[in-house]
Amino acid sequence: MKLEYLPDGRNGLGLVRLYEYVPGEVQELEGIARKLAARACEQISLQGEKWIVPVDDCRLTLQWGDGDFGVRRVGPLSFECELTVDGWRSVVSLLEQFCNSKTKRFQWLTQPGRISLLISLDGHGERINSSSDILRRWVHSCSSSSLASIAISMPNSRQSWGGVFYSKLTRWFGLRRIITK
Repeated sequence: MKLEYLPDGRNGLGLVRLYEYVPGEVQELEGIARKLAARACEQISLQGEKWIVPVDDCRLTLQWGDGDFGVRRVGPLSFECELTVDGWRSVVSLLEQFCNSKTKRFQWLTQPGRISLLISLDGHGERINSSSDILRRWVHSCSSSSLASIAISMPNSRQSWGGVFYSKLTRWFGLRRIITK
């Protein structure tokens, strides 16, 4: 399983990605999340695990704490992900779908925080270079009525993530502003 930081993240602030894994490695990751959820350990540095391959010396420490803070930067390519017991239980639940098969999906593992944590399997040699690539793949899998529903609920402001999402939809798929509120 590779561990990599991509500076162009979902919120424009980067994402830490776990990818190119086999189900057994996801089971190891799920086991770590279970230990954190049970408070059997306080923190684990993923780059120290034999099944993790850090890209460009990326480092990620997983730890439990009093708040669901998500991923934060502690050095140029060093990050920590702090979640509560309930937060780690949620991660365990999200990882279960990846443990028994080589799913071609991706999953955001954290919601809080400004830097996102993502697990994805790059099937057929495809490489995800940014969150825009992930968003594009997701949009291609949606029906046109789903996209219209999403676009209708988006704010007109480009100051929020919704506005950025809407602008990408209009650029990629030629949706017109008449779809807005």
